[in-house]
Amino acid sequence: ATATPQAGATAPPITTKPSPTPGPKGTPTVAGSGPKYGGTLRLYTRADPARWDPQKMTAGEIPLRVVEQAVFSRPVTLEWPTEGKCQYSILPDAGKSWRWLDDRTFEITLNQGIQFHNKPPVNGRELTAQDLVFSLKRMGEWQDTARTFTNQIDKIEATDRYTVRVYFNTPLPSFVFSYLGTYRGPIIVAAESLAGP
Repeated sequence: ATATPQAGATAPPITTKPSPTPGPKGTPTVAGSGPKYGGTLRLYTRADPARWDPQKMTAGEIPLRVVEQAVFSRPVTLEWPTEGKCQYSILPDAGKSWRWLDDRTFEITLNQGIQFHNKPPVNGRELTAQDLVFSLKRMGEWQDTARTFTNQIDKIEATDRYTVRVYFNTPLPSFVFSYLGTYRGPIIVAAESLAGP
């Protein structure tokens, strides 16, 4: 309805404010807002704490996997396909870059400055190539699914503080996509943080 101004009165201009378009649930609508870092994550699970070795979690231990994916790093990570895409993307995680030197030699370079949590026994020390070497070897020693890939490795070595080379006894082009970034691949752990093998 339109108000009719009385004689002698000046009608105020009529202005309309557009209603904000709500975003999807959980999506902030404030312009310029970004992620907020920090805080505390609390997760309840019935899982046995003795099974909280991140390298020994199986695909079926979903509650533990949720924790593992939130707090541990891998050499690379996989980006799940989104609408319009039909394949995964391989993204950096602890690894900054990677390449095949030839069909049997794989090299990965780690990001510098990644630190373990500031708790004993690691006390916030920097993650190095030796940690990745240890983690790759340890995964192959006990996990059957990992052995599909690690049985084809002749040697793993750190060539400097941030670079690891993996030497295969046969070409294995699926190593990065099918192993390094998946649940079968190595969670990077520090040798001194583990009581057992």
